[in-house]
Amino acid sequence: MTHCIRPRLVPPGTALSRPLVPGHVHLGLVLQGDDGAVPMDRAMLETLGHSADEAFDEALAWLSDEAPRDELHPVDTVPGMFFLTTDDDETASRMAVLPERIMPLGGILAAVPGGNQLLCVPVESMSTVDALRVMASAVGAAHEHSGTPVSDQLFWHDGEAWHHVHLERDEAGDVTVLPPNAFFDRMRQVASMEMVQVVGEA
Repeated sequence: MTHCIRPRLVPPGTALSRPLVPGHVHLGLVLQGDDGAVPMDRAMLETLGHSADEAFDEALAWLSDEAPRDELHPVDTVPGMFFLTTDDDETASRMAVLPERIMPLGGILAAVPGGNQLLCVPVESMSTVDALRVMASAVGAAHEHSGTPVSDQLFWHDGEAWHHVHLERDEAGDVTVLPPNAFFDRMRQVASMEMVQVVGEA
């Protein structure tokens, strides 16, 4: 029987996990064997003769090796939005390495409603706002109906770290999107670049 240590997105407070978005999404570990994946704890680490650092290094090395094989597909009905497909059941874990793959001026917006779901919107133009609204409206239902729920919130990577994009839902089901202030600053930069391009083409 072969075993492989793999990363998995888990809730904050999960034993043997490290924050990806502090307070919202953490990166945990599973031991993948012929019979499926089992969440890892410190007792399993001791059995394998691994330290926590070694286990996370192995999991992230596996993720870096696998990520180039993944495919980003456009969502036909939402211009600017993409979904990720993988050959395994740890799709959401790719959020940890997504910024290594794409990083436009405005950063990346991402949603991980379930363990095998990752939606993203590269912030390349002001039209990104439309895709952001759709993703914010859809992530709650996707999270609710997922067999392996991760988060009903959105996240934004600014090129250095992931940040929480807070979603508030009222009783009528309407969603209010509350990004961090830095997101608005970045959107102003994107708008300025669009203006420069328009002037240059005139």
